[in-house]
Amino acid sequence: MRGNRESTWLVVARCLAIVRRVRQGPPPDWRGLAEAVRAEVGENAYGNAKGQALHKRVENDLARIRKHLGIEIRYSRKEKGYIIVRD
Repeated sequence: MRGNRESTWLVVARCLAIVRRVRQGPPPDWRGLAEAVRAEVGENAYGNAKGQALHKRVENDLARIRKHLGIEIRYSRKEKGYIIVRD
């Protein structure tokens, strides 16, 4: 997938890749989420972001997932990774 890092379609593709990865298990950390996005969407999914900048972009995508898709994905200390929180 090509295009601007924050184009609507690229953001949607990243968010869907995150949801799919969390559903697959085992619970990934934020690096695992970023790897899954890059594997599915493409190496340029997050541009050249590394370290804290990459972590922030993954967190922004998680916030988008909560806000726009209504899927609550949170980090679980017990599971040592991100899980879908069900009410």
